[in-house]
Amino acid sequence: MGYILGNPHTDVYMDKNSRVPFAHRLTLISDTLYKSAKANCNGDYINANASSKCESDVQEINELLRDINIEHFLEPYCTLSSLRKNEEKSNPRRSLIENHTDFPSQFGGETPQSCHAFRFVLSKIWANDKDVRKALYVREGTKGYWERCVSPFVAYTEDVSSTIACHQNLSMTSLRALIYR
Repeated sequence: MGYILGNPHTDVYMDKNSRVPFAHRLTLISDTLYKSAKANCNGDYINANASSKCESDVQEINELLRDINIEHFLEPYCTLSSLRKNEEKSNPRRSLIENHTDFPSQFGGETPQSCHAFRFVLSKIWANDKDVRKALYVREGTKGYWERCVSPFVAYTEDVSSTIACHQNLSMTSLRALIYR
């Protein structure tokens, strides 16, 4: 028994607020803008007042980071892509080669493999492979086709702002964990 977490959010407030200092450390935003935002927002960049100087600084930062893949800043910013379900079942390797136009890119001429999102397609193929499912002890009939859960496309309400306590509790059990970024 165990669980898998892929690039998990741990605490909404900490995760989102850490992006501004992170972008500054990478010199993606100027010292002047960073100092202004830090002073005007007091370290809280997600609860900015719409009429405040903080909101103005946050909007400027968001505009500067708009086309940057902030999680993987050295990689191109590509849109999330996936294979069509019927193609994956018939012959996933063939459809990856023949239908690579399903991988939109903002940068012309990129191959799908150069986009970080391509890994999501590969993880779906891997997780639905019968040998992998057997190795992971997925009992036949207990879980159907595996789909990656992506929050903007899944209909649920986010009502947990921090999972730190959950991670602490789970780490004290005998469950196996695979946590990857």
